[in-house]
Amino acid sequence: MAATAAGRLLPLLLLLLPLLAASTVTYDHRSLIIDGRRRLLISASIHYPRSVPAMWPKLVAEAKEGGADCIETYVFWNGHETAPGQYYFEDRFDLVQFVRVVKDAGLYLMLRIGPFVAAEWNFGGVPVWLHYIPGTVFRTNNEPFKSHMQSFTTKIVDMMKKERFFASQGGHIILAQVENEYGDYERGYGAGGKAYAEWAASMALAQNIGVPWIMCQQYDAPDHVADVYTDHSGGCVAFLANVDSEKDKVVTFRNRQYDLPAWSVSILPDCKNVVFNTAKVQSQTMMVDMVPETLQASIPDQWSIFREKIGIWDKSDFVRNGFVDLINTTKDSTDYLWHTTSLNVDRSYPATGNHPVLNIHSKGHAVHAFLNNMLIGSAYGNGSESSFSVHMPISLKAGKNEIALLSMTVGLKIGLEGEHYSLYKPDQGNNQRWRPQSEPPKDQPLTWYKVNIDVPEGDVPVGIDMQSMGKGLVWLNGNAIGRYFPRTSSTDDRCTPSCNYRGQFSPNKCRIGCGKPTQRWYHVPRSWFHPSGNTLVVFEEHGGDPMKITFSRRVVTSVCSFVSENFPSIDLESWDKSISDDGAVAAKVQLSCPKGKKISSIKFASFGDPSGTCRSYQQGSCHHPSSLSVVEKACLNIDSCTVTLSEDGFGKDLCPGVAKTLAIEADCS
Repeated sequence: MAATAAGRLLPLLLLLLPLLAASTVTYDHRSLIIDGRRRLLISASIHYPRSVPAMWPKLVAEAKEGGADCIETYVFWNGHETAPGQYYFEDRFDLVQFVRVVKDAGLYLMLRIGPFVAAEWNFGGVPVWLHYIPGTVFRTNNEPFKSHMQSFTTKIVDMMKKERFFASQGGHIILAQVENEYGDYERGYGAGGKAYAEWAASMALAQNIGVPWIMCQQYDAPDHVADVYTDHSGGCVAFLANVDSEKDKVVTFRNRQYDLPAWSVSILPDCKNVVFNTAKVQSQTMMVDMVPETLQASIPDQWSIFREKIGIWDKSDFVRNGFVDLINTTKDSTDYLWHTTSLNVDRSYPATGNHPVLNIHSKGHAVHAFLNNMLIGSAYGNGSESSFSVHMPISLKAGKNEIALLSMTVGLKIGLEGEHYSLYKPDQGNNQRWRPQSEPPKDQPLTWYKVNIDVPEGDVPVGIDMQSMGKGLVWLNGNAIGRYFPRTSSTDDRCTPSCNYRGQFSPNKCRIGCGKPTQRWYHVPRSWFHPSGNTLVVFEEHGGDPMKITFSRRVVTSVCSFVSENFPSIDLESWDKSISDDGAVAAKVQLSCPKGKKISSIKFASFGDPSGTCRSYQQGSCHHPSSLSVVEKACLNIDSCTVTLSEDGFGKDLCPGVAKTLAIEADCS
């Protein structure tokens, strides 16, 4: 029997539902049921504050074009409730507008309110101010935390109800989520963890939204929470899996044989015809190049700089004999906190011999050390361990020596002077602290740079290339592009020359880019540029060359496809289920260049047994000599084309008994 939406709560759902407005959403042990129909949905994740409103329609449209029926997003508590009871729903945090964009695209929405969301987001989305409310303990049976969590959840639910976005109101929100991935942590909270999970479920259900609530990875879901994973009409769906990571298999199912590549799954929506196999994906591969473009200054040779004072740049915020925790001190208002001290060295101190050593032990994430206003070293944690220790030999002078440590997150003076004066804001462009320079200095720590720039050409996505810089922050027209840190990865990180998808995943499996910056380009939304008068501001922590900063345009330069005769060939959009496929429909290669571009040349084409990957295809022992001419005839000088793998197109079979593959690489321009 199906459960009613208001009376149950699901702990986990990954594959979801199509086409918009619904009135009833229920579920049973097999599936979601929308307006009386069982639905298996493909959901795409788009986190609205990680892009800008101008990008939302295109992102949602591309998800729909890629086959998604549903969009899911977290709701980011600390982005919305900036102080107790003070809410922000503007710009990138305009949740209602994002939800409306999804609705206008004709897709369903799963709203993952949390409000703890994890998501590699600061503090998992929990506001820092909540940490300072007396008696608060996060994510357990704690009254202050539960009170604020309930208030925020209710705020979001009421906003969605007002807009009539829930399916029960004729809208498109079919599921909502409370908490996130709590099952792995619940035991650590003891009895309070179980009580909190049950309270969270009850609190959510009491919101009366008319659609099911879910919890993610909640293994001991409360009694009123259900676990979801040949109906009577005779319908049948089969998933055939080969878990062998090395060998392909031939399996017999319902008296028919099916080829299953190693470590793959085939989907048979009618228990007869394969419409998809995870190792036989026919979608083309788009090859993207970052095309550099010189950073064009609107006013030639017109840079401005501001140099931070080392250590205390104004009165000390406080004095303490010892160190303090950065987050507790700054309350996440800045990445930076100065620790300063001084020591006097007797004039009889020997200038030669063993040097003293400055030992720094930190819980993370980074520190720059200065001695007498000179940078003497930096140290960082890493992704798996934020704590670190560093030992720096130092040379002291007779008399007073100033030691200043600038600690950072990824901060006894809180913040930087440039932050205090908001030098990154557009209205501070004429601030007298800026000093004009015909050419900005290189390799200078704690330096702010400002330059007016032109808009990069075209309408393709733009990234700013920061590989010439060290570490810091960058803004365009007052908008924070974010932190940059093009740290070079180790050449010993076990990069692999090729990637094999088979077998269980491990972080070291398909590692590339050893010895290169871990991140080089940082996305700059086109909507942040003005037609003219654009101001770029960079704060550099330990030195770089700002003259080598460039914009790069993200351009699709070529498309590739690798399709074999035994790939599924059913077109789901036009599939007549009453007709059995039986392999009679030939597989096809489909290529398409981005809007405004055409296929200008065919760089590789081979029908036979080619091998390799895009941009490195190679002919095999079986190769049809007409491969190139057939593909050129079908594809040259048009924006998209289809090539069928058949004798009608390529002629006589030159390699009987060999399963044929067609590999193509085409340039787009």
